[in-house]
Amino acid sequence: MEWLKQSIMGRKGVAGGVVGVGHSLTIEDQKTFHHVYGPYADPVLEVEPGAVVTVETHDAFEGKIVSEAVKPSEILQFPFLNPQSGPIHVRGAEKGDALAVRIISVTPRGPQPVGTTCLIPEFGGLVSTGQTAMLNAPLPEIVKKVVVDEAGVHWSDTLTLPYEPFIGTIGTAPEIEAISSLQPDYYGGNMDLPDVAPGAIIYLPVNTAGGYLYVGDCHAIQGDGELCGVALEIPATVELHIDLIKGHGNAWPQLETEDAMMFIGSARPLEDASRCADLLAREGAIVAVCARNASEVETVVADLQTHGTTCFGAAVDVSDKGPLEAWVVESAGVLGGIDIVIANVSALAVADDEAAWRAGFETDMMHSVRLVNAAMPWLEKSDHAAITLISSVSGREIDFTGPAYGAFKGALVH
Repeated sequence: MEWLKQSIMGRKGVAGGVVGVGHSLTIEDQKTFHHVYGPYADPVLEVEPGAVVTVETHDAFEGKIVSEAVKPSEILQFPFLNPQSGPIHVRGAEKGDALAVRIISVTPRGPQPVGTTCLIPEFGGLVSTGQTAMLNAPLPEIVKKVVVDEAGVHWSDTLTLPYEPFIGTIGTAPEIEAISSLQPDYYGGNMDLPDVAPGAIIYLPVNTAGGYLYVGDCHAIQGDGELCGVALEIPATVELHIDLIKGHGNAWPQLETEDAMMFIGSARPLEDASRCADLLAREGAIVAVCARNASEVETVVADLQTHGTTCFGAAVDVSDKGPLEAWVVESAGVLGGIDIVIANVSALAVADDEAAWRAGFETDMMHSVRLVNAAMPWLEKSDHAAITLISSVSGREIDFTGPAYGAFKGALVH
């Protein structure tokens, strides 16, 4: 991981991203597992920044689903699911800091078949629940046990899925609350985000002295969400490299890989989750925005200014290189530099004709290239430089409704 030196962890960590003392936290060491995130449990381990901790975790069912004959509804007791290992106390961590947790590996452990997935009555998005009625008849309660190793997820004799492990639930303790480990929120928790995978660094806000890191609920493979309520759940051995970023001040989890930076917002309803992005401005960022429509720019600027944010806006056709570059230069002068660039523009070229392909290329693709190139002189001088290119699920999945749109969104991803 050569890029680790240039990561936030490598540049700002107390240990500078350098590997320190190794520790082990086994099932036997843990003894009691936790079903809430909070500051009230005694730490099972105390480490210095730079420590590498090898943690054994249970699956989300705490190993209770031992065969396909088991009925989850009869043996699982809600909400006592998603058992967490920890908490791990990190010396020197104080409120306002961030724990930098580099995920080194996630390895299946225990006798095969270690993988479990299932349909549970009144649980998940495929069945009726106490809050959501459906017209279709209830789906049958069913359990699938699967052999999982680092070579793949052996679903059947004829189908092997890729082994794409990640940590479903990881986070720090809230300051005063004790919150169910089934819940994601500002401290992390049950985010079920496939990006929290080996090779990534997650920055978790410290809300109480020591940080109190919890981890559990590992998955062998999952789509972009647990549609049926669970993923391919596995007990695992997780290797974590933990550092401390003093005064990082992130209010929500932040994830960094070699190619991307992500801010993670978890809330209900979806509109609230999208508003989490507004926190950058609320936390003191000085913002410059542009769009083709002047009235829309004015509305956005006025909204941000109601939060006390210093905001500069301009009407710019981003597909036109000259005005775009001039706006970047002007913005750098107003802001006193540039730390973060976010490109989120599309021509919405859904027609399959030459005009749509040209519009998509100039707007979706080339505006991002030109924006980043124009901002690069200031980004190279910044200690906090970050580039975010907003793509779309159409850039990752086949989209027959808009081939040009999907092609250029895919180009931004790759």
